[in-house]
Amino acid sequence: MSFQNKKKTAFFSGIAVFFIVLDRFLKSLALNFDGREVDIISGWLKFNFVGNYNIALSLPLRGGILIFIIIILIMLVVCYFLLSIKKEDLVSAFCMMLIALGAISNLIDRMIYGFVIDYFDVRFFSVLNLADIMITLGVMIFIVFSFYSNKMKSN
Repeated sequence: MSFQNKKKTAFFSGIAVFFIVLDRFLKSLALNFDGREVDIISGWLKFNFVGNYNIALSLPLRGGILIFIIIILIMLVVCYFLLSIKKEDLVSAFCMMLIALGAISNLIDRMIYGFVIDYFDVRFFSVLNLADIMITLGVMIFIVFSFYSNKMKSN
């Protein structure tokens, strides 16, 4: 890997680690809010604690099977991350890092508390956390980048 790519990898890794540390901090803060909520954007975005016992979009999948599936998915994402680094595909590697770290943060919650700590209450949508946002952004960037990358290769 070239020095330039090592610098980019370190930069993107730093960003991902910053967001996971921020997510863990916000989860800790939410746990200690004792049912209070803070209006962040005039009724559209609130900060409060909600325990999410289900999987994404509150789909009713729980328990040991859910943890097993999440661990397998994290392992697959980490493998893809390592392959992307080896191929010097830094965008894909960054996306996989976001997805893996977000999933690991939520897995930590499930293993310690039995639920995921959500704290951003978005009006007319859902309650989510920064780890969920990391996972979603990682997937979206990966799909868009893959689409345009394949389109450029075919031209």
